[in-house]
Amino acid sequence: MKKVIVNIGNKTYNCQIAENEEDRKKGLMGIDYLPDDEGMLFVWDKEDTREMWMKDTLIPLDQIAINDDDEVVLVY
Repeated sequence: MKKVIVNIGNKTYNCQIAENEEDRKKGLMGIDYLPDDEGMLFVWDKEDTREMWMKDTLIPLDQIAINDDDEVVLVY
């Protein structure tokens, strides 16, 4: 999986990019620890409403949806 550095305000995050169906299905499944400065970005070709299934995810997660205009449209 590709990795990217994301800067939000004065914070920097190291993120993996789940850009294909295989990566999106696996997500963070089986991960038992994720540092505060790491995450995963799920990328789709077009903007749409998505459902996420957290099968076998062992850590608490926050979800943030960002639209094509780089606006946060959902925090869960």
